[in-house]
Amino acid sequence: MGQRFEAPFKQLANNIKVLMLGGNSDNINNKFLIEEFMVLQKFILKTFKAEKEAERLKLENEANKVKLLAYQNEIFQRLQVKQEEFEGLTSKMLHDIRGPLSTMRMTVNSIT
Repeated sequence: MGQRFEAPFKQLANNIKVLMLGGNSDNINNKFLIEEFMVLQKFILKTFKAEKEAERLKLENEANKVKLLAYQNEIFQRLQVKQEEFEGLTSKMLHDIRGPLSTMRMTVNSIT
């Protein structure tokens, strides 16, 4: 009985080695005579595909984080420039308003 299962287990082990070395799932041997081994093989394939997809998503997530940080940095720099422009404008406005007010104050003080 043990010899009956030896060949399918070896086949599964070889298929796992192929997948672990980055081989294509189309290149593995899927021909099993025992249904339980077919189910096990499908499970193994799904597991490796899910692991590859998880790794791809992880890398994509990291790349998106880098892009987001760069975008946030750009927005922050633009905001700083706009804030400096606003501060310059308000400073000029205050200067322009103080001049006539000082003149009016001096005129009122000279009259009274």
